[in-house]
Amino acid sequence: MKNSVLRGVMAAMLWGASLFMASAIEEVDKGGMLSGKVVDSKSQAPIEYATVAVYNATDNSVVSGAVTSPSGDFKITGLPMGRLRAEVSFLGYNSQKFDDIVLSDTQKSYHIGKIALVASAESLQEVEVRGDRKSFEYRIDKKVVNVSNQ
Repeated sequence: MKNSVLRGVMAAMLWGASLFMASAIEEVDKGGMLSGKVVDSKSQAPIEYATVAVYNATDNSVVSGAVTSPSGDFKITGLPMGRLRAEVSFLGYNSQKFDDIVLSDTQKSYHIGKIALVASAESLQEVEVRGDRKSFEYRIDKKVVNVSNQ
């Protein structure tokens, strides 16, 4: 009895694993893949939530995109074969563009490698924040005069 239950559990696990592997193989066959890692140029710390956009190189139409993981990695699958370009951007950093990405039947994956984004520095003009109170306030039983504005 115990052996038959164990065999059933093992068969179910093998069946689930084969489905997982089949779906992983099918995903690779659907198209090309682009991967890489985005880091800060000074500290080499990974930049999470950086945007990676992939465009068709001939007509500049958007093909796909992704956001980097907490470790700065990204992987975009299902890309069409042909010439592509990618742009990596994040708030407070200068964008980086990659124009020579070619995916074909012989090279279905392209690894950009480590992408070091440089922090952008912009100098802003002075900002003055000012608040004003009303000169008179009317309350239920009295009229209040704010002399700080006069």
